Parts: sequence; structure tokens; C-alpha cells
Amino acid sequence: MGGRATIGLLHSRFPFFQREAHEALWLDALGKDQTHRPHGCILVGTQILEQSLDISADLMVTEMAPTDMLFQRLGRLWRHWKKGDMPPVFSQPEVWILEEIQPWQQLNNVKDAREVCRLLGKKSWVYQPYVLLRSLQVWHASSSVNLPTDIRPWLEATYVDNAENEPSAWRELHAQMIRKRDEHLGLATTAQSVWSLGTLQDEEGLGTRLNTSPTLPLILIKSSSGDTVELADGSLVPVSSHFRHATAQAIHRNIVKIPVYWLGPFNTRLQSVSPSTTEMLRLHVKGDFEMGTLLDGVVTIEGLPDDSQLRYDTERGLRRLTHELKASSFDPEEWNDADW
Repeated sequence: MGGRATIGLLHSRFPFFQREAHEALWLDALGKDQTHRPHGCILVGTQILEQSLDISADLMVTEMAPTDMLFQRLGRLWRHWKKGDMPPVFSQPEVWILEEIQPWQQLNNVKDAREVCRLLGKKSWVYQPYVLLRSLQVWHASSSVNLPTDIRPWLEATYVDNAENEPSAWRELHAQMIRKRDEHLGLATTAQSVWSLGTLQDEEGLGTRLNTSPTLPLILIKSSSGDTVELADGSLVPVSSHFRHATAQAIHRNIVKIPVYWLGPFNTRLQSVSPSTTEMLRLHVKGDFEMGTLLDGVVTIEGLPDDSQLRYDTERGLRRLTHELKASSFDPEEWNDADW
């Protein structure tokens, strides 16, 4: 492979208009049509690669995840390759699962559930720690995996109820998982009951999922005048007291979801825009939201602490700086990777 490989990044911290453009680019490169497939490229991404993109890869490097998620990712290997297509870079599809805990068996001897979560790292906030433990156990038991024959037995081995024979910390995490599952089931059942609708908050998705890390829509704009708002993608929407479908579409293409904790213990209540602009935005965006002004890669939200800056560019998306940048050049060590 000669020359410089194309490198791309895909995650959920892009506003829709930018994410749509990136996804279209990579679907064209790695999708069913082999016409534009590059001879070499690197695509770095989060769970959206396993969930929403129909792409085909030769080599995959992944962190540990629950067994079902790993199988989803493996499904992106040689997904569309057929005999007679452009020859693949590798002689066979290959996956590397990063071994982040060495040796992982030490988790059997940890007696405190909180210490187990600490050893599992940040992914214990994304996935159920108990399911991660069981997945580690299953994947370490074999040196190879055969698809599709291994899918069902490996899933059954991951989720079979065997807590009584496991270490005390594992049993504690299993009990926590059951409690949370029952809480989520109860909330979902209540949310879908027509007799309870009047007592619930009007929150999108409440009936089907419970987000343990609440997010808030952030509308990215470039400027706001008395009668017009320029959005991040350059489109202009009128400040009107009437709902317009085109305005709603344009605004939602410039929204990116951010964790609520990024904003800290403050509430700007859109103080940086005029009351008429505020009312126009509330008319077209359901529920709570924030607005950020994008200028030269810096996203300004009035009231946001100085040590928690937001930056945006078309290649890396929206990111949070946990302290002030001391240089104009990008330094990966200055970013908190938990905030991508």
C-alpha cells in the first residue's frame, strides 16, 4: 500500500448536517458499491459504526464490549466482499480485541464491586459491568470464533444466570443489574400506560429507553439579528412567531446532543439572544435545549465556566476542553477523551 491512507472520524458529537455528510462519504468508500473503495483507509468511530452504517472492513480493532455488541461489529468484516470485486487488502477478515486488563482473571479475586468497575474503566459507565465480566470470560475461553455457528452458544454463555457460582463482587454487580433492569422496565411500562400519561414529563424516548447520562440538544448558530438567525451550516431562518416546517428542519440539522453535565450547575435560559429569537427556537424545538454561538471553532454558551470550553470543527466534531488551551495547535493530551 503506497501513499497516505485516508483517515476519518465518526461519532455522535457532530450536528446532523455534518454527520450526514461524513456518513455519506464513508458509505460511498466502504459500502456495497466497490467502485470508489480506497486501497487503504482508517476509520475511527464509536458505537454508531456497529449500529447504523452498512460498511465493510478488512481489519477491525475494537475495545472490549458485551458479546452481542462484538458480534455486531464483527458483522462489518467483509460484509460486502464478493469474488470478482476489488481484491481485499487482507487475505482474510481480521479482528483485534484490545486486552485492556492483564491478566483479566484478577477480577475473580477482587472483593469490592466498585473496584471491579474501576478496573473495567470508563466502559463500565456505558455497559453493565456484570455483562462485561461475563463477556470477558466467554471471549477469553476461546482462541477463535466461527460465524455464524458460535453466535447463539456464546450469547447464551454470556447471559445465562450463573451468579450463585461467581465471586461476591460479581454477584453484587449482578444484583445491581437486576435492580436497574426492573426499574427501567417499570418506568417503561408506566410511560406507555395511557392512564399515566398526564403525570409524566414530556420526554422523548421515555417509553423505550432510559438514558443514564442525560443529554440536551445544543443548537449551533453563527449569528442572530432581529429578524434572522444564521445557523452553523450557513442556512438562514426567519425569526417568526409562527411554526414553519422548513425552519424546524433547518434548526434540527444544526443540533448536536451534549451531556447535561458538560453545562455544569447553571441555566443560561438563552440569555444571549433576543426574546423573539428565544420564542422562535422554543416553537420549533421540543423540550429543553441550549444554544451555542460558533465563531472560529469556539462554541460560546453564555454562563459556561471558563475551564469547560467547547470547540467544534468539521473533522473532529464537538469536543469539550477541561482546561484552557495554552497553544493554538491541537494537542491530543489536552483533551479529555471521556467527553467525546
